[in-house]
Amino acid sequence: MKIQKSPILIFLGNTFATTVARGISLPFMSIYLASNLKLPLGIVGAILTASLFISISFNFFSGYLADKYNKIFVMFACMLFFSFNLFVIPMISKAWIMIFILSLIYISNGTLNITVKACIADWVSSEQRPQIFSLNYTLSNAGWAIGAPIGVMAAKLNLTIPFYLSGGISFSMLIFLIFFLHSKRYFKNNTNSNNPPPSINFFETLNILFKDHILIYFTIGSFFMSLIFSQSSSYISQYLLSVYDADFAYKILGVITPVNASLVILLQYIISKKLHKKNLLLSLSLGALMFTIGIVGFWIAGKSILIWIIAMIFFTFGEIIVIPIEYIFIDCIAPENLKGSYYGVQNFRYLGGALSPIMAGFILSYATPTALFSTLIIAIFFSLLFYFIGYNDLKKINRFGEFD
Repeated sequence: MKIQKSPILIFLGNTFATTVARGISLPFMSIYLASNLKLPLGIVGAILTASLFISISFNFFSGYLADKYNKIFVMFACMLFFSFNLFVIPMISKAWIMIFILSLIYISNGTLNITVKACIADWVSSEQRPQIFSLNYTLSNAGWAIGAPIGVMAAKLNLTIPFYLSGGISFSMLIFLIFFLHSKRYFKNNTNSNNPPPSINFFETLNILFKDHILIYFTIGSFFMSLIFSQSSSYISQYLLSVYDADFAYKILGVITPVNASLVILLQYIISKKLHKKNLLLSLSLGALMFTIGIVGFWIAGKSILIWIIAMIFFTFGEIIVIPIEYIFIDCIAPENLKGSYYGVQNFRYLGGALSPIMAGFILSYATPTALFSTLIIAIFFSLLFYFIGYNDLKKINRFGEFD
């Protein structure tokens, strides 16, 4: 189906709006918990980590929901849960309830992201998917870049305002989508297929996923890659605080963070047009090389702001290349009726991002600061290794004839 004749453009607009909503409130959750609930920082960290791990563990079921039920209705339910729980947050005073509510927020957010990817697979041809995946990622970055400053301004008035504002934006988008997508033809699953495969139950789906060793290799590779870029600002700030001081850390992050965001927003879609299924491993290797150059740059930058900027430019090019490549890999191996489930498994890569700050803190506490960067380079090697194994197996079985 042509993009212009599908609701994909509306879904991409929804990605931008809902990411703005998340950017307004979620980055300031730790400040809210510490200030309003008067919780110790250790408890705050435990709440956020527990909520994140619960939501990531739900990814198996999130993907199944996107495959089993009407994708648009799943999307509506996610947005409703997301909005409702944001409205509820200012009313909560107990830590264990906050873990439950935050888990629902993160689960709703994760399921929404998986469902959007599954919709892209339904409504967009395989040739166009790399660009659309990249555009979706670009709009997410733009949403975070816009939402965070709005959240800062709202929080200055009252720390509860960002949650009401985020919930309001998400709920407004939900109402808009319900009225816009009134045509019944948009409410059919498997839109890309005239003869959709039969639906299977959750346990049958799990059995297929666990037996797909190529999916497992790619997911492990994604985990190590996520360790590199998913929380880069966190481990860079930890390194700067360890070696220098808070003022220099703020100065460097204040420079390299806009560089990263600007390059992703400007170049992600353009570069994705050059990525094709027949040069996946070469492109991934190039992205890994860019990451390696960037990390070495961080390693040797010292107090040179120019070197920090150059290093971040290389690092960002790695991110721009790798993100769509990971989606293309999964898209190549996922059966048409299990796209959501496969994307759900891929989301386990976020465990790498979740563990990245912990890993950095441990290394900086018990080893030399530069050991952090050598560890990250080793992680890049392991990522490439698992992707190479998976890719080699994929070519051997030539699944779907993608690599003739």
